Order: sequence, then structure tokens, then C-alpha cells
Amino acid sequence: MFSFRILYRSYVTGTKKSGSWIRARPTPQVTVAGINEKVAKRFKYLIYSTTDGPIKACAIEAARVTLKRNSKTPEMWKIEADTPVTRKPIGSRMGKGKGKIDHYIAKVSAGSHLYFFNCSDEFVARYTCRQVDYRLPVKAKLIETQTLLEGQTAKSAKSSKRTIK
Repeated sequence: MFSFRILYRSYVTGTKKSGSWIRARPTPQVTVAGINEKVAKRFKYLIYSTTDGPIKACAIEAARVTLKRNSKTPEMWKIEADTPVTRKPIGSRMGKGKGKIDHYIAKVSAGSHLYFFNCSDEFVARYTCRQVDYRLPVKAKLIETQTLLEGQTAKSAKSSKRTIK
């Protein structure tokens, strides 16, 4: 269920002991967040994040261009960068208010949807996902939306059986 990362003791405790290994905290498995059925029925593949972090709007756009070129389909759904980030000009002194808006970011958590898209075959879709992953600051994985929809209907069927009792 959990995968353990093995770390060298000197990195964890700060002591220099050669040859001693310890087990670190387990890394939790990432589950894909709830899926919008209207969007999922229109598209065949989903790229989702496996780590947390901010993504700049320029990185989202670069990944979108890569996705469009490799999958050869213009129709897709992508996340929007909606959080503004301010920055003061270089060489300005402290004080005198908040800086101007520099760029926009999207706050992404593990398991959140990044892109929905269609593709001709699975090999091209996996290649496209790898190219998109290179352009984003978070790790990304590919999954078919059909498997998510089947899993969601199975969960809803189980929950309906529980409520009927």
C-alpha cells in the first residue's frame, strides 16, 4: 500500500555515519480527485498531478502548446491560472506599499486535474504526457477517463446500497 523511500542517515539526522540506512516516512498514494462527468465524456485521456505546487501561467501555456502539437487535436480542457502574484521592482526600497502584479499561478494539489484531451492512440497519448510532464513544475501522470467513470459509478452503486439498508 505504501512505498518507502530509503534515505541516508546523515541527511536525516545531520550526523555522518557511513553505511547506515534508515526508512523514511511512507509516501501516500495519490488518488485522482472527483471527476466532472460532462467533461470526462467528451475526452478520452486525463493528465493529473501527483505532487503539490504552484504552476505559472506561462508553464500551463507551454504544456498546452505541446499537447496540441503532439496529440494533433485542438479540443482540450485545461486548468486556469487565477491567483495573482505581486512583486516589487528591482532596486526599490522597503515600504511604500505592495508591488504590482507580476504573474498568475494555479495552486495545484496532488490528484487534481490538469488537462483533458483526445488522442488517436495510447502510445501517442503517453508520449504527449511525458512531454507535458517535462514542461510543468509538478509531476504528472496519464489515465483514461473511462476507467475513472467506471470507478465512480461503482462507488456510487456501493453507496446507494448502503443507504437502502
